[in-house]
Amino acid sequence: MGALVTASLLRWLSITKGGQGRLLFPALAAGAVLLVAGLAAALGRWRTAFGSLGSHKSHKSYESHGADGSLGIDRPDGTYRTNRTYETHETDDRRLALGLYALMFLFAAACLFGVIRPAYAAPRRIPLAELPADAVPAGVVFGEGLRLVALQRPERVRAGETFAVTLYWQVERAITRDGLVALETEFISDGTDTVDTSTSGARLAYPGAGNRPPRLLTPGPWVYVDRREMPGATGASDQPVGGRLRISVYDPGAKQSWPIPDSPERESWPVDLVIDPLRRASLTGKLIARFDNGVSLLWPADTDDPFAQQTLRLTTKAIGDSFGGLFSGWQDDVLWSVERPPGEDLQVFVHLLDAEGKQLNTFDRPLQTQVRYAARQWRAGDTLPGIVYWSLDPVDNMHDEELTNWLAKLPGARFTVAVGLYRPGDGSRIPAFAPDGRRLKDDTVVLHEVEVTGP
Repeated sequence: MGALVTASLLRWLSITKGGQGRLLFPALAAGAVLLVAGLAAALGRWRTAFGSLGSHKSHKSYESHGADGSLGIDRPDGTYRTNRTYETHETDDRRLALGLYALMFLFAAACLFGVIRPAYAAPRRIPLAELPADAVPAGVVFGEGLRLVALQRPERVRAGETFAVTLYWQVERAITRDGLVALETEFISDGTDTVDTSTSGARLAYPGAGNRPPRLLTPGPWVYVDRREMPGATGASDQPVGGRLRISVYDPGAKQSWPIPDSPERESWPVDLVIDPLRRASLTGKLIARFDNGVSLLWPADTDDPFAQQTLRLTTKAIGDSFGGLFSGWQDDVLWSVERPPGEDLQVFVHLLDAEGKQLNTFDRPLQTQVRYAARQWRAGDTLPGIVYWSLDPVDNMHDEELTNWLAKLPGARFTVAVGLYRPGDGSRIPAFAPDGRRLKDDTVVLHEVEVTGP
């Protein structure tokens, strides 16, 4: 019976998701029989050890019933005495049964009040003013009026480890349909050549850790506390990975998520999350420049990139060939070393300058790693891989004839590829310094001096 139930359970697990504890109920009867048999065998061995069973067997051939119906043993003189052996055994068995009944009753009562009742208790309600100070404000409304006021979550989690998320819900008006709160972690799993988004798979449950469908939540000024445990995200990266925790409300009947009235095109609300790897790669490099906010730019020490040097000589053929594909130009593998956390979003700019210092083109992007680990999340001690893109193309999308004419004029030309950091809010540049401590002109770092040769 046990093998049959186990095989059936394994098949169920292979084809569907959901609770499986109830599927073990058919095997309980067989288990109970085996339990009683085991206890009876153990009690028999105990009796044998103390001689009671041996005494009973030695007198079995003389058993008879007395006049009063009691079990007795014949004596040589024709009289008999009552045999109390069976009565003693029955008393022992009765006491054992009553003890087991009492033990199981106490265990069941303890589970009822200590396990089942807390697990199915209504979610705790608190006044809006008692929200924890570290709760991240949300203020997003799902569907008919289920408002996510705020949430608590760790800013960083370790790959493979479970972490806690607490949601604070407020019901603005009576809700007439049910919805399952869906939590899902999303992160970038590979940032080397392509960027692939991976998810942990949504975890679905009613508010209150699965105890209260939204239609049973009472509208009011209070806030419902909804605490969840999320499985740790996993990834192959050996560097911190920037991710998101996405929150939505799913209608199982309609098989779609509740809309967000303020943004009808959206069905989920994201909050940033950083996933730290179990082991980090050790990266070292040669210093190019230091920035005043504690970030340094380095060439990787173990790179085989032929462009990892300041002075470059490029042929017009190489420049022409670079115009194929999605990006016309080159990319440099660099390292960002963090002495002090920037604590803010930053942009990295790349300027193409001619021999007279005139700016011909520019390229901007957020300062982050290829796995979306943004500068505001960097920590002291991080050494992170990055990529700087640049091109000698003075204009975008040149036609073939324009490209041919432009390349013909390039031999002997000189260009400078300069990079720097600035704050996107006000456009202010981060002061930049050479390895010897000199402040660099215009707070820009010369990444390459390029000389163009003939074909």
